[in-house]
Amino acid sequence: MIYSKWANQFRHALALGLAGLAMCACAAREPTTESLMIAIDEGSSARVGALLAAGANPNARDDRGEPAAIYALHKDRPEIARLLVRAKGIDLEAENSYGQTVLMVAAYQGRLDLVTELIDADAEVNHKGWTALHFAASSGQVDVVRLLLEHSAYIDAESPSRTTPLMMAARIKDRPTCVVLIEEGADPTPVNQAGLAASDFARRAGDTELAEWLATNAEHWRHAHPPPIAAPSAAPSAPPAGATAPEDPSKSPDPRAPAALAPPPS
Repeated sequence: MIYSKWANQFRHALALGLAGLAMCACAAREPTTESLMIAIDEGSSARVGALLAAGANPNARDDRGEPAAIYALHKDRPEIARLLVRAKGIDLEAENSYGQTVLMVAAYQGRLDLVTELIDADAEVNHKGWTALHFAASSGQVDVVRLLLEHSAYIDAESPSRTTPLMMAARIKDRPTCVVLIEEGADPTPVNQAGLAASDFARRAGDTELAEWLATNAEHWRHAHPPPIAAPSAAPSAPPAGATAPEDPSKSPDPRAPAALAPPPS
């Protein structure tokens, strides 16, 4: 009986010791991308925070090349995305395979607080090509649109296909966003590579009233911003020496005049 009791205590102590060694070994290992992505999947902010504190790379990407912060947003984990964008060494301009940054994704999802934090952290508002304003307009995030405009977002930014934020808002028939963009000075006259203006996008989406309103604004814009008058051509230079000046046509008889009106021969 005494021996059995002692053996049980020994086995218990040994198990605790082995567990402790295992925990130490786990702590000693550097956190991996896989462990970070698993923690994001699980929605464990505490675990993600611990991994970052232990040296996890906030710029880690999943097997499809998605940066961790964007991955977290696509998994509907905004608090984890916020932890990642605050992490030391984070690259806020990292793009996924579609050329999207975390600011663009946050803008599309209407994460106003996160967009504010990213702007304060100097995330690029006017990204080359597609911008956060395009993304906010394309999902009708009017509050994010206003915030981006307050922070110098280029209102008529053109995508690689020359599509503007106003066109994106018209495409989904989002009237509040269209109104804000027009009121803030968006140009409703451009057409994209497919030859479509904002009014065309609205008409194709089935909102004739919005299409007519945009077309009317485009007409007003053209009247208020007429094209510049062409500069006068340069004065003709003096003919080179020895050249014959062209004859003054006003001094020549009109070849179309009737023969009776031609001057008499001398």
